[in-house]
Amino acid sequence: MEKQQLAAIGSSCLNEVCVEYKKVNLGNVVECGKTDKDVQRYRCKTCKKSFTETKGTMFYRCRHSEDKIIECMAMVGDRNNLAAIH
Repeated sequence: MEKQQLAAIGSSCLNEVCVEYKKVNLGNVVECGKTDKDVQRYRCKTCKKSFTETKGTMFYRCRHSEDKIIECMAMVGDRNNLAAIH
């Protein structure tokens, strides 16, 4: 059985074609500034691709704030209809 571990954001490359894809703590991923919405960007030194800390989450490439998305998801969980959520 393969041992699995949780990886910190920015500790591995998220580019599927990179040779170091999902390999943790190799030092190949470095911080590379922030977006206009103050989201941390990272860059892989191996494949030269960049990504944000929200990649792979429901917040990736969303125009709405995380608070608004969480509020809507809570309303879905409370079984509100879509018209009320909209």
